[in-house]
Amino acid sequence: MIKACEKTNIGIFGFGNMGQAIFKLLAKQAEINFFIYSIGVTKIKRAVCLKSFEELVGKCDYIFLCLKPQDFYDLKPAKTNNKVFISIMAGVGINNIKKLSTAEISSESCPTCRCKSAKA
Repeated sequence: MIKACEKTNIGIFGFGNMGQAIFKLLAKQAEINFFIYSIGVTKIKRAVCLKSFEELVGKCDYIFLCLKPQDFYDLKPAKTNNKVFISIMAGVGINNIKKLSTAEISSESCPTCRCKSAKA
């Protein structure tokens, strides 16, 4: 579980069914700032909508990757430092997520599978 001792900045990349479900679940915790980046999404109650993946990575401590796997490979690497990426994309492994960033920890989880994690 994400520690919410102090305000935590959580980003959600992709606000489809899974991104919305994660948001609704975590929004029950009061000590979280939410940032969303999703094409066509410009306003969400209790969240700040951003215009780029780079901006999302810059503002967040934890980033949920809730996009389609085929869209992931179009992303350009972002400068990161001590960020945690949590992926729910089927078929995109940790090694590919590590190429996207300089994140210290990457993890992947599929809602219907067991969770894996690895140190970058």
